[in-house]
Amino acid sequence: MMNSFDRSKISVNPAKSEASEAGFEGIRKLGEWSSLLENGSEEGRLLAIAYDYTSSLRWMKKNRGCWHGLTVGGLCGVFLFRIEAYNKVPEYHWVVVGQKWPYPKWNDQKVDENAVANATYAGLPHAYIWTGMPPEFPGADCSPDPLTALEAYVGVIQDWIDAVRADGDLTEVFPVEVPANRSAVEYAGDVERLLLRIQRELIAG
Repeated sequence: MMNSFDRSKISVNPAKSEASEAGFEGIRKLGEWSSLLENGSEEGRLLAIAYDYTSSLRWMKKNRGCWHGLTVGGLCGVFLFRIEAYNKVPEYHWVVVGQKWPYPKWNDQKVDENAVANATYAGLPHAYIWTGMPPEFPGADCSPDPLTALEAYVGVIQDWIDAVRADGDLTEVFPVEVPANRSAVEYAGDVERLLLRIQRELIAG
């Protein structure tokens, strides 16, 4: 069940040094919620998705702050969240999100130019990635910066794709929400194409 959080309560503009001193690189402060959402910025849309996603996690008690890692328009956003949890889990998490489905693009006549594409486009699944901070929570995919987090994300989601195609045990891989308009196999194909774009345009570049 999704926790009911008021987005206005989250600090999206804490001191950058707060996270930098914890050992994170490649991050920057965000603007205020009002300006991020009112100007329709890509950062604002993706941040809202990331915030809603973290609020849906059962072990997440409170968002204490977040920072911007990177944004690729229409594809993905990477944010660093500092959280307070119900259980003993790390304080800092990278959150990788894709655009919600469907992703409309309204023209001056208020017609969705992406209507045809949205009939099949599902976007990337959301996921959290361990940061390795604090150090008592080590892991193979711990990531100190947003690009490394994105690399770890690609590996985690590719494991899900491989399990779907092999009709494997999905409880052994990261849980992925499959859109209602796609089968798991269809969505795996959609996502793999987007992962290849991330690898080609961001990681390899």
